[in-house]
Amino acid sequence: MSAEPIRIMTVDDHPLLREGIGAIVRSQPDLRLVAEATSGREAIEALPRAPARRDAHGPAACPT
Repeated sequence: MSAEPIRIMTVDDHPLLREGIGAIVRSQPDLRLVAEATSGREAIEALPRAPARRDAHGPAACPT
């Protein structure tokens, strides 16, 4: 019996960075990319539809 994959959401305002992180996550069998967001607000709105256990975000994604 295998463990559930870790559900990950990427959050960054740079599409290239989101695509790169997404490619890395998708290449790992124990990880699952469940959502991508361009801001912290967008990530919070996406959580009910795609709950994630971890997030990968850039500093611009966090409101000041």
